[in-house]
Amino acid sequence: MKQNIKKIMSVILAAAAVTGCLAGCGAPKDDVPTLTWYMPKPIDNMASQELVEEEVNKTFEKECGAKIKLVLIDEASYAEKMNVVLNSGENFDIMMTNPWYPAISYDTNAPKGTFADLTELVEKYGQDIKAKVDPRAWEYVTYDGKIQLIPSQSKIYGEIGWVFKKDLVEKYNFDYTKVKTLRDLEPYLETIKNNEPGVTPVLDIVSPNWGETSAASLGGGSLVEFDEEQEKFFYLLDDERNVEDYKIRNEWYKKGYFPKDALTVNEAEAKKTGNYAVVRDPGAITADGSKEKAAYGYDCVDQLIPSHARVSSNEFRMGQAISANSKYPELAMKVLNQIWKNPYISNTLAYGIKDIDYVYKSGEGTDNPSVIPKEGADRTWAIWHNYIGPLFDQWDSTWNSKEALNEMQEKNKTAEISKLGNIQFDTSSLTSELAALSEIWTSAEKVLQYGAMNDFDSYLAELDAKCEQAGIQSVIDELNKQYQEKK
Repeated sequence: MKQNIKKIMSVILAAAAVTGCLAGCGAPKDDVPTLTWYMPKPIDNMASQELVEEEVNKTFEKECGAKIKLVLIDEASYAEKMNVVLNSGENFDIMMTNPWYPAISYDTNAPKGTFADLTELVEKYGQDIKAKVDPRAWEYVTYDGKIQLIPSQSKIYGEIGWVFKKDLVEKYNFDYTKVKTLRDLEPYLETIKNNEPGVTPVLDIVSPNWGETSAASLGGGSLVEFDEEQEKFFYLLDDERNVEDYKIRNEWYKKGYFPKDALTVNEAEAKKTGNYAVVRDPGAITADGSKEKAAYGYDCVDQLIPSHARVSSNEFRMGQAISANSKYPELAMKVLNQIWKNPYISNTLAYGIKDIDYVYKSGEGTDNPSVIPKEGADRTWAIWHNYIGPLFDQWDSTWNSKEALNEMQEKNKTAEISKLGNIQFDTSSLTSELAALSEIWTSAEKVLQYGAMNDFDSYLAELDAKCEQAGIQSVIDELNKQYQEKK
């Protein structure tokens, strides 16, 4: 009997020893919190998501005591769905936000307390973020003395331009580098129209006057803008440069330079077809067209528009917010800081997994390798490179060359901040006017963009009358008054 008791006790003690070892000898813990991170999905095919999460979570679990789960939402519905999430009081942790999502933007939510106060968290857990974020950015993400957003490290200056299909400019020996105005483009567009029946001359064109003004970003679309030189708000069509610009577009529309379905065309998808000789560049990084080739799949060259590099507050209000309802705000800040601290983590989030999504072109084993998409696996992973963390720590690639990133970083340092600065305008007395102007702009934007009107003068006269009736002058007067008081 005693022998049996001894045997039983031996088994119990052995089991206890095993249990103790499992608990204290490096075995994985089951109680590591998983942080929910909402983000718009940049492409349809995100085949490597689980592998990417598994890889970065090794570091997050070790260094931060947490893991992440990316919830990627189709970009077209991201703002709508996140607005529901925010209004529901859901306990999530991190979300990407940008000014182009007004309902879920910093400007909309900072006064509401939707986002967590990060002031102390940044000081305690965000030292690597502080070391790399543009110091000017913090002012623009602070409301009522509280930091409420981790700003992205991105291009903050407004350099935009035209993108040309390389094969066509070479075929017709067109010197695209001499294009400075819309009129400079006309001989080339005519050539394409007369000689390339399968190609539409131009899509989604941009004007060369950008930089003299800044978008008001106060509602009403772009009908109200801010003149940086004269320091005043004005009605879009009170600037003769804009009127002339739209007149040119109307001429092009009548000549058939724009697509026949201009008012309904999806520019982002249309660019990928290669059926357009010239397209608008949404923000060139280099003049060699390398970014566009990566995005569209064909050789391109860029011509950047000379402009004043003016930075609006919007440029700093792109980044990651921690929810005020997060159960783990400290862990969320630790995770974000680790991304800024560890280039391998930020590059894994940007480029995916070695030998699955990318391979080394050169420099394997160094701190600054050059990578290219793995053959047959192009675009199986992608994320918002420039909004998740330290863009300038990214490896050299076909998407962002190291040379281009270094150039961007230097230009960022000298970019001129808009005179609007971080002025917070009170538009509570203009709600109805701004709503009416926003509705007007929604219907007019594409018409003006493509010059798609039968009679130019009549259309502008009608637009003027609608804006006047909506109270645009009251909006302009009030904004100018507040600007003078607050500047």
